[in-house]
Amino acid sequence: MNRVVLNELAAAREAFAEALRNDPSIDVDPEVFKPAVVRLFREVKAKTETETKTVEPEKARSGQLTVRSQPPGAEVLLDGTPLGRTPLEKTTVPAGEHKILVRLEGHHEQLRPVVVQPETEARVELELSARVSLLRPGTRRFSVSIGIGGALAAHGSVHATVLGNDGNAYLFDFGFSHGFSAIEEVGFHFSRSSSGPALGLVLVETVGALKEPTGTYEKAGLSFGYFGIQPGLRFWWDIPLGQRALYLSPSLQVTYAYWHVSGNESVVGGVDTSASIHALSVQPALDLKLVIADRVLFYFRPVALEVVSVLDVDKSGFNVPVTNDSVVLRYGLQVGGGVTF
Repeated sequence: MNRVVLNELAAAREAFAEALRNDPSIDVDPEVFKPAVVRLFREVKAKTETETKTVEPEKARSGQLTVRSQPPGAEVLLDGTPLGRTPLEKTTVPAGEHKILVRLEGHHEQLRPVVVQPETEARVELELSARVSLLRPGTRRFSVSIGIGGALAAHGSVHATVLGNDGNAYLFDFGFSHGFSAIEEVGFHFSRSSSGPALGLVLVETVGALKEPTGTYEKAGLSFGYFGIQPGLRFWWDIPLGQRALYLSPSLQVTYAYWHVSGNESVVGGVDTSASIHALSVQPALDLKLVIADRVLFYFRPVALEVVSVLDVDKSGFNVPVTNDSVVLRYGLQVGGGVTF
């Protein structure tokens, strides 16, 4: 205190400040010390209290926040203010109660309350569920489908020209109402999604009736019933149309074809009339495909041009007007559906 008396004000201020830092509760007795000493001490004390409040350590008023999400890359907002994207590790935030919003495109956003304690770390881990869109682009690479096919022509019939070795052209009528095809297929995309190149195993079963409307067989009232089976491969390319789950799909299908044809034996005196036909079938086609909810698929195949090269004909009882090395041209229509996984 003598330093005050000796006008050593700077040293006295420092001494008072040091004493107050050690014990902020100390005071001076006006009855013991001179008024000048009391005024200086209380001035230093007031200034020290103000500085203590103003220069409070930042760590005593803040904490750390860690936010992780699955999938990562989600935007994090704290009370409406962007903080960054997940994973967000040990970010300094004000202590107290907050609300964090975590959002990611294509997923449901989540709003969570969080309490950040001073000098501690608050952790938030959450899983964002995907927002289901019925018509969003597909992401699954495997597919299984079943379809039906028939002829597309006037009166529900399709005409096919059969060129025999004898040089004659035989015209057949494949009635849509008389014949149906079932198409089963299992395929996968090379691109690990529902678009791009794909390869599948295909099986086609066909049953129906055919006749020769311009020749002697029709005049005799002879008609043919047939059953066929065609295993093979189909290659296709799914091209997305815009941002929706609609695809244009050109394809090429190659199958081995076996048909068993039988005739009306009453016309030929009770003779068993049948033939087994072995052929190679090549079918370019164009599909319009729709995938719903990344799971269910439908396809419409308005263009299916089939070229059939006959390899062998085993006849019994009649001369069916299809011979070795014949070529059959057909145009068909197919629709179907299935699932992706």
